[in-house]
Amino acid sequence: MTKRLIKNSVIYTIGDFINVAVSGFLLLPFYTRILTQSEFGVFNVLNASITIVTFIVHFGIISTYSRLYFNYTEGKKNIFTGQVIFLHILISSLLLLIVVIFQEILQVNLFSSVDNIIYFYYIFIVSILSFINALYGIYLRVNEEAIKFLVFQLSQVGLYVSFIFIFKEFTSNTLDAILLASFISGLLIWLYSINKLQFTFSLESFKETVKKVLHFALPIFVGYIMYFLLNRFNVLFLQYYETLENIALFSFALQLSMVLQIFAGSFGKAVQPMLFKLNKDELLEKTKQIALFYKVVLTIILIGFYFFSENIISLFAPESYKNSNEVFILLLLGVYAYNFRSVESFLFLYFHKPRYSLYLVVISAFVVVLLSFFLVHKYGFLGSGYAILIGSVVSYIANKYFTYKMLRMEYVKKD
Repeated sequence: MTKRLIKNSVIYTIGDFINVAVSGFLLLPFYTRILTQSEFGVFNVLNASITIVTFIVHFGIISTYSRLYFNYTEGKKNIFTGQVIFLHILISSLLLLIVVIFQEILQVNLFSSVDNIIYFYYIFIVSILSFINALYGIYLRVNEEAIKFLVFQLSQVGLYVSFIFIFKEFTSNTLDAILLASFISGLLIWLYSINKLQFTFSLESFKETVKKVLHFALPIFVGYIMYFLLNRFNVLFLQYYETLENIALFSFALQLSMVLQIFAGSFGKAVQPMLFKLNKDELLEKTKQIALFYKVVLTIILIGFYFFSENIISLFAPESYKNSNEVFILLLLGVYAYNFRSVESFLFLYFHKPRYSLYLVVISAFVVVLLSFFLVHKYGFLGSGYAILIGSVVSYIANKYFTYKMLRMEYVKKD
């Protein structure tokens, strides 16, 4: 690995980690102590809803953008960016039309804990704003603007946290203050991002661009939906079987276990554009080096969390959350199993085989959903933990099989 690769990887990882960690587990001590347990349950139902809607709005286009960006000459890159934005506008407009028409059906059947119409529309507005913000972040990555990316991520975090404390002083409802802070900070970052992005609106070859983007994006989009079913589906599913207080326990454990997921995702995003630039001859050696470092760190984090789980829970939440320890261990092991081969997973995109990523997550998501229907009814939120762990192990096995199959086709067949 070159020094530049290591330096940029560290910067990108730090930037992503801080952004996701602050909005996730680092603010858990604040969330769990300032919100009632039932309010925290509602808050997590909203977050899970935003996750699935964001996946729909993004439609896998952000990951596709980083892959196709290098296929364009300097003069065409701005046009490509503009056409991606225009495609996003079309998708978002269609989604909003559907939401307005079927608002009552969606709210009653999918978001039964969200009985506030403002909260309901908040889910979709925040999700739509996130696209441009994410696009600008990936734009900085592909142009190797590591320092600017770090500042951009820190700015998002700083605005969100600052607005929470500001709005908390002007409203008696802490949950409203948190949601308002998320919206306002997201809107300000959106205004900045749309101003800084270098793009040109043009319909030249737009149809071909859409076909090319959707060819890569569709499997990624389906993969994200399956990933939601693998992890966050149970937060919404538990609405039909558990109290908001128990949903809060499960959601708390899920967020805390995401420390491993945040590290894995941040590291993966950092190395993805760099792996795409490598030629085929040096790809496997570089991938092995990066994967080894990643797995060692991931394992160290897992061991630490496993042996100090009770202390960690007491640090992040009051006494009423101590019953989340068992499900926390289950979810932690699930995250570890699912993400152990994350670096190798990027080879699917490198060799233009995104269907393999789709295959393994569809299989594991199917296992989680199927087991959830059987286990949650009998074991409550612990059943969700068992379902996720088993589904993650299945994902690991599928990942190993498909990676071996692909590399055999790409290298051995030519010998």
